[in-house]
Amino acid sequence: MLPGTKDMERELMEVRELLAALAVRRRDQTASDAQVTVVEPHHDAFGATAGVLMSRAVSSVEVLLAGLPQVNGTVIAALRQALPPYTAHPEPRILCTPQSWRCAVPLSSECALLTALSDDGDTVRPEVRMARLLPLTAVIADGEVALLRTGKPGPGAAAVVRAPSVVASLRALFDTVWQGATGVEEYLRLRRRNWPEVAGKVLVRLRDGVSDDTAARELAMSVRTYRRHVADIMALLGATSRFQAGVRAAEAGLLPRDG
Repeated sequence: MLPGTKDMERELMEVRELLAALAVRRRDQTASDAQVTVVEPHHDAFGATAGVLMSRAVSSVEVLLAGLPQVNGTVIAALRQALPPYTAHPEPRILCTPQSWRCAVPLSSECALLTALSDDGDTVRPEVRMARLLPLTAVIADGEVALLRTGKPGPGAAAVVRAPSVVASLRALFDTVWQGATGVEEYLRLRRRNWPEVAGKVLVRLRDGVSDDTAARELAMSVRTYRRHVADIMALLGATSRFQAGVRAAEAGLLPRDG
């Protein structure tokens, strides 16, 4: 697990709870003075609102894709439509899970998002990274306003938030996870490799911190052979430590389901 992930999850849950509480308390206010405005949670309406926020952004755009598949997909579509005409826009940062990214855009089309916005050399190019995240879809514009959609129905399921403390907390959490997340180019490279079965078994033992002697015995190979596999895997993952190799493999979805 990435350093600080447990703290991030706890704080993100607090943000979601605060959002729901604020939405219930403020839902009768007018749009002009409400810090939290409940919006239509349907994915089409949510995507339209996301498009408006992203097209108006001046300094920064952060996108979190870890919610419902339909919602993630409409946000990606809104990003495609909102940014190409506006060459002065900031390059958006997109943070998602391997699972939510595959739901939003088919694997064969993933690279299209990275190139479609820069075909003419002038438009912006989003940077995408992968991490383990709680169920939430969000768009943060200029660090001042956030559009959120939780994975659960009920009050506050979707809202535009202008409360400075909530937006600041959400952006700080985004930045924390971003620094330890895996780049999408690396993710795609790793996913498309034909990993041998033994590599998956070695990765599991790296993740679990099993000693070389124990791992070699469990895999019926010599310690020297096991260490050679470890060195090869670390090189392929670009990892500087065994723990980092295990984390990167987990983020890229390379670990066998049955361990």
